Order: sequence, then structure tokens, then C-alpha cells
Amino acid sequence: MVSHTAQAPTGQTPSLDKAPEATSEATMSPEATRKVPPEAAMGVMPNNNVTVTANESKSRPRPHVRHVAPAARDRDRYEHKKAQLAECAANFERTQRELEKAKRDLRAERGRLQAMAVERDRLRNELSDSNNALEHERRTRAAAEDMLSKRTAELEAANAFLPATETITDTQIMDLVRDLNYEIAQSATTLAEAYENVSRAKTQASQPSVQPEVQATLRLLKLPPNSAIDPTTALQIGLQAALVNSARGFLSHGVYKDARALRPVLDNIKKNEPEYVANKWSALAHQYTRVSAKDHSEQQVLHYMANLLGDALVIAGYDGGQASDRVEGVLKKAGDPLMGMTRLLMQLDVVLGEKVAVGWMESFSFSFGAPFQKEVMDAAYQGDKSTGREKVICSTALGLRRIVKGRTTVLMKPMVALSSLLPVSAQPPGLGPTQKSSTA
Repeated sequence: MVSHTAQAPTGQTPSLDKAPEATSEATMSPEATRKVPPEAAMGVMPNNNVTVTANESKSRPRPHVRHVAPAARDRDRYEHKKAQLAECAANFERTQRELEKAKRDLRAERGRLQAMAVERDRLRNELSDSNNALEHERRTRAAAEDMLSKRTAELEAANAFLPATETITDTQIMDLVRDLNYEIAQSATTLAEAYENVSRAKTQASQPSVQPEVQATLRLLKLPPNSAIDPTTALQIGLQAALVNSARGFLSHGVYKDARALRPVLDNIKKNEPEYVANKWSALAHQYTRVSAKDHSEQQVLHYMANLLGDALVIAGYDGGQASDRVEGVLKKAGDPLMGMTRLLMQLDVVLGEKVAVGWMESFSFSFGAPFQKEVMDAAYQGDKSTGREKVICSTALGLRRIVKGRTTVLMKPMVALSSLLPVSAQPPGLGPTQKSSTA
């Protein structure tokens, strides 16, 4: 049998300073040492079922066995546990510090959340107040819009009796009159130059069928050979005067040709009603009369002007034939400037009849026999020969004046041709300096 190493009694801890006697090889006898198997020497319990003979024991090589004292193992184990305990203590302290920090962060976060809750309640109250104020404003606005719609309807109903505001300036209207005068001059010049080298037949006497605008220029259209100006210039002035007279008539009462009975009514309103009331009713009457006028289109006005110039050419002895042929000839020679004149004339008719809100604005000119007055008219074609004592033969450009509360202001002077254009032998009675004359 193999003897085992002596064991310490249960419950007793071997001393770390002194190894037990049972584990020392020095105290063991040779026989005991020889009989101890390697397993026992290593602390492994032998198998009791295995029998080792003496011969096998001698022939089997004995392995090198490191003998570790139980006290050294316990010391190593103790140091290892101690190191683990120190690490656990350090981890515990670190965890404690992290826990304290987390508690502080939690308290701060809780305080911030409480402040946000207070702010949320404040904003909720402000939002409620704003919603109430908005609802109040909506109700107020709805009431104001309802009141505004009522007042607007009342104002529109009373608009006919209220003074209107100007939508166009005096400068714009004066520019329109200047453009119209330019187109009138261009139309007359173009047509007169077309007959510059055409021989003139014997001039015809005045005929009842000739339009009044042409009758006023007969003295220039039938100019004798010994006059101070050449026949082409005389024809140009005569045609220009005919167009000016026709344009002035168109602007004054052309729209009322189909409503002649309306003109006296408007004159009575102008005399007996306040100025802004009469002005408003006059503008409305002009607007609706113009819309319903039968001969107030561009083509109709253009053909009327062409027919007028055709009659003037017949009086001057330059053309004859049928009226339709004369109109076609005039449009062929001077159609473009006549169309420009027609468009400006209709535009100015709308402005003067419907757009002037303060007082009255009208075109004007001077008729045959009026004394020359440099304050209200300008002379044309006279140069150094004008003495200021001549009389008016005809007007060659429209003027413009405004009448407010009975006071007349001349904005543009009309251009006139004076009696010095005619030789003394050709001047009819009424053009002398002492003879009284009338103005248009």
C-alpha cells in the first residue's frame, strides 16, 4: 500500500511560517519515499484499483515533479484576492462618483423641466389671450367690412352729386392739342404740295352745298395772282383753316348731332346748377351720347374730313368730278396724316368731354374779321410785315382755355392768318382797322 501525506485536521489553517512536518521529505524514511507514487507526490489521489509491482516501479522513469508548498499557494491566492478586492473598491468609488454626478445632472434636468413647464403654461396663457384678441379683431373687421360696403354703396349712389378728381393733367391735354395741330398742318401741307405743279382752273363761286368750314376760307382758296404769298402756300393755309374749323366744331358739338335736343338741356344745367354738378352730368351725357352716336367712328370722321378737303379743292379750282372720286383722291394723297388727325381728334373729344373734372376746358379759334390781339392769339406767316392792326382771316391752329367759376384762363393761343396776306384790292369790306369784328 502507498502511504499518503498527512492531512491537517479539518477546521485548522496551516501556518504560513512553518510547513507541516508531514509534507517534508526530510522526515520521511527512504522506504516511504520510495513507495510514494508520482500521483501522490503531486497531490493526486491514487487509484486503489491499480497495483504497481516492484519491477514496474523500478523500470518506469520517474518524472520531474515541482513541489509547491500549500502555504505558497495560499499566499498567491491571498494576493490575487487582495488585488481583486482593491480593484473592486476602486470600481465602487468610481461608480459612486458617477452616481453622484448622475444625481446632480438629474436634479438639474428636473429643474430645467420644471422651468420649461412654467414657460409652457405661460405661453399657453399668452396663446389663449392672442386667440381671444384675434377672434375679437375678426369680429371687428367683419363689422367694419360690412359698414364699408354699406358706405361704398351710399357713396356710389351719391357720386353723381360729388366733385370728381382729375385723372388727366393740363399738360397732357395741351400735348394732345399740339399733336392735333401738327397733324392738321401735315395733312394740309401734304395735300397742297400734291397740287404744287397742277394748273388751277377758274375758281368757282360760293355754293350753298359747300360746308361752312370751307366757306370761311374762300378768300384764301380763291387768292388772286397779285397776292403776297404763292398759290401753294395759300392753298395750304386755306385747307389748314378748313380742318381747324371742322375740328373745333367736332369737339364742341359733334357728338350731339344725333341728340340735338340734349344740348339745350345741358346748357341750362350749366347755367342753373353748381359747377361740379353740371360738370358731372355733362360728362355722363357726353359719354352715353358718344357710345350711341351713329356717325362717330374713325372711318366716318375720316371720310367726313376727306370730303371737306375735296370741297375746298373744288372751290380752289384744283379738282372736280364726283364727290366719291374726290374723297378717294384726298385719302390717296394725304390719308396717313388725316388718319392720325382723326384719331387724335376723337381722343381729345373724350378727354375734353368726359375727363375734365374741375370747371370746363374747351378748344377755341377766331373767325373772319376778328381784331388781332396778341394776348389771346398768335400770328402766323406774317414775319416783319405784321403791324398789330390787322384783322383775322382764319385760324390755322386750335387754342385751349379753361373756365373755372366763370374765370377764363388761356392755356394755348390759337394761330391765325391776318389780312396782310391779302392784297389791298382783294380785302373785302370789314377788314379795315376801324371796322368792328366778332370773335368765335
